[in-house]
Amino acid sequence: MVHDAYGDYYNNTFNSAASSTYKFIGNTTDSHGDGELIGQDVVKLNAIQQGLLSQPIFTTYFIGETNQTDYPPPSWFLPGGKITYGGLDPQNCGDVIAYQALSAATYFQFTLSGISIGKYSTTQSYQVVIDVENEILGPVNLIDGIANAIGAVYSGPDEGEWQYYIDCNATVPPLNLKIGSTTLSIDAKYLITRIGGYCIVNMNTMYNGAFGPPVFLGQSLAQQYCTVFDLGNKRIGFAPMKNG
Repeated sequence: MVHDAYGDYYNNTFNSAASSTYKFIGNTTDSHGDGELIGQDVVKLNAIQQGLLSQPIFTTYFIGETNQTDYPPPSWFLPGGKITYGGLDPQNCGDVIAYQALSAATYFQFTLSGISIGKYSTTQSYQVVIDVENEILGPVNLIDGIANAIGAVYSGPDEGEWQYYIDCNATVPPLNLKIGSTTLSIDAKYLITRIGGYCIVNMNTMYNGAFGPPVFLGQSLAQQYCTVFDLGNKRIGFAPMKNG
């Protein structure tokens, strides 16, 4: 169910006794096949539906990567976190501070009701999913609004891809995500990545052609908050990391 940067799979057998915790390596995600949408894994969903877990939930804990100076970063080849099947992760995660009902259970899609950073703020609602392989992805008007608020400039190509670049000495406020009645804040250390002598913002534009959710919340959110995927109650929860 989990694999490293080279696609090698580990721990392919569920332990149905209580909750089972699996460690994974480096730049690791939790999916089968193409795409890294948490909650998409058919094997995992089947295990829940067959009652193999003590509770129909799983919890993800990702070790954050901040200000990397090499690419790929050395941390890709170190333990990258844990996924706990059938329970919470009290070792690495605090109490759940918010649950949000799912708008579509298949990909654990839910509603984001507002975004703000610095002087930029919007109360427009977006349908979102969590994609831990990528940065934050969204429509041009949203991503440009965030970039302008922190002084980032869209430029490229870098290895064939345009990026939002920012002064490495810039003071970047937290990115605030309104989910239900709770606001989750992502610190600058998870929003900015240093690569050699320059810094990029961990976000980019995405056009989905009206197919699927318009916003993907990427590694930045997953590295600051543990995420609880509660299929039984069709909701998603967030808990602060104990070492965040």
